[in-house]
Formats: sequence, C-alpha cells, structure tokens
Amino acid sequence: MIPTAKDQLIRDILVLENSITRPKDDREICFTFHQVIAKLLSNDGFTTILNPSPDRSNFDFMCFKENSRDRICISLQNSTESIAEERVHERVAFAFHYPYDRLIMFAPVGFTASCYRFVNITDPVKVELLTLNDLKSWTSKIEIESDFSINDYENIIKIVSKTFIEKIIEDSDFLLKIEWRDLEKMIAEIFEGLAFDVKLTPPSKDVGKDLILEINKRGITKKYLVEIKHWK
Repeated sequence: MIPTAKDQLIRDILVLENSITRPKDDREICFTFHQVIAKLLSNDGFTTILNPSPDRSNFDFMCFKENSRDRICISLQNSTESIAEERVHERVAFAFHYPYDRLIMFAPVGFTASCYRFVNITDPVKVELLTLNDLKSWTSKIEIESDFSINDYENIIKIVSKTFIEKIIEDSDFLLKIEWRDLEKMIAEIFEGLAFDVKLTPPSKDVGKDLILEINKRGITKKYLVEIKHWK
C-alpha cells in the first residue's frame, strides 16, 4: 500500500525534528520545514514556494491559492533562544506593507509570552506563531485517509524502531540505563507523535496494559492496548 499523505507528513516531521536537534546547516532545516508546512497548507488549497526573489521583507516562503487573493508569508526563525516580541513586530509590519493576509512564524525554540499577547491583538494581519509541537498537533487533527492494514502497522513499527535506534546510536547503554517507567513515557510520546491519543496507565494495577491508544478513523474510534516489557 502506498503511504497516505498523513503517513508521509508524520515522517517529514520526524526528519524535521532530527534536523533541529542535530543540525548540519540552516539549509537542511529550511528544506525539511518546507516539506512539512507545504503539505499542511495544501489541505487548505494553498501552494507553498520558496520566496523566488528575496526582498527587504526576507520572508522565506510565500503561499497562494488558485483563483483567490489570499496570500500567506512564512518566516523561519532558526534561533537558539526564544523569539522576542520586537522580532514579531518587525515581521508583522513587513507582512502588512507588502501586503499579506496571514503571517506564519516558525521557531523551534519558541516565543516569549509577550509575543503571544501581541498577536492576540494584531489587526488586520492574522499571525500564527508555531513551534514543533504545534506542527505535530496540526498534523494529528488531519483525518486519516484509509483503514489500518498490515503495512500501516509495519510503518508504525519502523518509526518507533528508528527512534530507539537513534537513541542507541547516541548511547549504546541506553536500554540498560533507562528505567522502565521512563521507557513507557518515551514510547507514549512516540505514539502521540503518530497522532494517537495516549493514556499512560498507573504504575500498579495496570492489568497487563501499560498504554491505551485511541485513534479516530473516518468517525470510528479504535482502541489498542500496549504492554511493554523491559527486562534487564
């Protein structure tokens, strides 16, 4: 089975997260972010392209919709510190001047609290401040396109396995040192990134189930019970 658009998007977000935590250069983050945001906005009918002729605004991407005057500008803020309100002010001013209807700013490290207060009162440009977790949340709300099959399960297993492989590469004693409860929490986070609603059961009296997974597919909620064995 060909992976669904949501499957591919989840993989792209994992690649983006990896490029943020272990960056090779800024171009890699720019490319992987473009892959993600273009797919997310395509669900609303937008085409996202790199700014073909960078101007004084220095917006990284521009989005347009066929037969519509709606325009979006996107600014990638790859900083090691939270983005300050002054930077958001500057981006909003340029977006209003050019003009754009909507401004998206993405910052892996996040924004200061004053940034969020400012965008709540900004008019007429609509401003969205996004972090990596926001992209994951946005993805989780996309309706899954097809029923689970054997290949779907295999894809999930591959993603979970890839995460563990990366951890073991970083530290060969990872599985020996991690406590069983921390292992359960880590696996819970992985499944959350795959768009599952996850409940981590209490440490005792879990009756053989460590995680309870739920996912809604075409209006039907499916539930899965996960038991995790961590023997040393």
